[in-house]
Amino acid sequence: MGLSSAYVYFRIAVRALRGHLFRSFLTTLSIMIGAFSIVLMSSLAGSGLATLAHGIEDLGGARLIMIGGKNPERAQRKTASYQRGLTIADRDVLFSALPHVVGRSMYATMSKLPASADGGHYTRIDYVAVDGNFTDAFKMKIAKGRTINDEDSKTSAKVCVIGWKTEAHLFDGNALGKWVVRDRNIRCRVVGVLANEDRFGIHMGFDWLDVVLWPIGTIGW
Repeated sequence: MGLSSAYVYFRIAVRALRGHLFRSFLTTLSIMIGAFSIVLMSSLAGSGLATLAHGIEDLGGARLIMIGGKNPERAQRKTASYQRGLTIADRDVLFSALPHVVGRSMYATMSKLPASADGGHYTRIDYVAVDGNFTDAFKMKIAKGRTINDEDSKTSAKVCVIGWKTEAHLFDGNALGKWVVRDRNIRCRVVGVLANEDRFGIHMGFDWLDVVLWPIGTIGW
């Protein structure tokens, strides 16, 4: 194709565009929006994967070993005749059989339950029974006070550590020394508050920011 033919086709194209300006504008706009959407979604996906990878690495990466109980598939009615799940004695046996492990911890989630505070605030939050190694094993930082220790479990101390959002919801930002009430007979005194560090995309059975950590011995394991 010679230069003259190319020039003719170019003039035809320009004439067609001028004859349908609005349709040409819509076509160009749709192409620009499509290209922008692809770039934006790729950027968001990359950012989300980076955040998820950072959270996993903060927990220990691929070096996490999770051991949990299994519900019986047969004779389920007999489960009421024995203690289900893992006990502290089971934990000690498992921990002794796991060599070359940097950190060990045992915890049990109790799902979302009602909670109230001295000032009358009410909400539903996650309750987790933990041992003294829980916050270190999960790299959870303490912003105020202290964490739960093994002595709390041994003495069945009625103390707890709450999440950053829990403090905001129940105590308006000043929780140390105050009481969290689950019901009339179950309550704990706040001795620590977790730092405002969420881990997006990582679910371990509880909310990282809206949670109450109890000593596992106090709960009765």
